[in-house]
Amino acid sequence: MRIPLTRRELEHATRVGKGRQEMNAAKGIHDANGFRGDPEEIHVQGAIGEKAISKAFNLPWVEVTDEFKKIKADVGSGVLQVRSTPLETARLLLCERDNDRQLWILC
Repeated sequence: MRIPLTRRELEHATRVGKGRQEMNAAKGIHDANGFRGDPEEIHVQGAIGEKAISKAFNLPWVEVTDEFKKIKADVGSGVLQVRSTPLETARLLLCERDNDRQLWILC
């Protein structure tokens, strides 16, 4: 399923992703699960994916918080977790710390 974002929505999600990376850098927080790459790019990509899922399901999106570990879910009220990738052949990867009582979406 394709979820088109308007230019304004895309710009908003991009600002959110960049803000997340700035916050992490200021706090000395490193990317999880051995990610190697441009951390700002991955945060922007993640924010865009979350924004798209939020729009598709008409659910609220948790944009930015300095206490991200307290967030129950990316989208909705503690229900949906979003992982995103630019790869068309990617698969959803779950880690041991991921809550198996939540719904996980790859976009």
